[in-house]
Amino acid sequence: MLNYVPRYSSEITVIDKEHPEGIEKEIIRKNSKTTSARKLATLKKFYHYFNNLDPSEKYYITNDPVSSVRQTKDTKEPVKYLTDEKTEALFNCISTGDGLIGKSAKWTEKTRERDRAIIALFLGTGMRVSELAGINIQDINFEKSSIRIFRKERREDTVFMSEKVRDTLLSYVVRSRDEIFQPDEESENALFISYKHKRMSVSAIERCVSKYTRAVTGSDEYTCHKLRDTFGTRVYAETGGNAKKVQVAMNHKSASTTLDYYIAAMDGKEKENAFKD
Repeated sequence: MLNYVPRYSSEITVIDKEHPEGIEKEIIRKNSKTTSARKLATLKKFYHYFNNLDPSEKYYITNDPVSSVRQTKDTKEPVKYLTDEKTEALFNCISTGDGLIGKSAKWTEKTRERDRAIIALFLGTGMRVSELAGINIQDINFEKSSIRIFRKERREDTVFMSEKVRDTLLSYVVRSRDEIFQPDEESENALFISYKHKRMSVSAIERCVSKYTRAVTGSDEYTCHKLRDTFGTRVYAETGGNAKKVQVAMNHKSASTTLDYYIAAMDGKEKENAFKD
């Protein structure tokens, strides 16, 4: 368990002289303290359930390999987000392809409008990657600048777009979606289509975002969720630190989640004023 919980395997694309188009390679990565704790908590729940079945039940088990693993309380790290300069550089990278290599650079011209729409939605609405992947064409109301999405536990919700985000999305739908990506019959309702003519999966969207954020930041840390965090910190700043508005915008069930994340976005002066107030 001590080997399993803090690690996971991941595939990366390695580009060198022998493989200019890139080759997939499996590597072992370390989970953060938060992810390790969540993984361990899930396993504890799993074994607790089967340990507490009636002994006559078919799936009753007596061993619990997790019980001896001590779960330490994690301290929250400051939220990571893109600055305004990095955000501008991100859209410039999509427009020019600067910094991209291999297949990423090769497909940029065809996927530019789609990729710009994906990143604009993350930065402009703060939706989760699973929510974005599930959007259908009929979920979008361009007149009202709104999109119907399904949150966790399949809860239906509506998010609203700024004029710029709406225009970026409309440009992709009108000019690129059918003409370039040509969705197959199974994916004809999906909003975002891969070059294989199918609905983009969560992992495909994550790879799409990572290739641009990696080119701009030089790091693999700025994932789809970090774009969501960027939206959250921006709402926090523009509402003068109104945690309730951030909670609504981010669709956090608990206000404590909002505070854990965004209190870290305060600069020193804001903290000083908050304590004085």
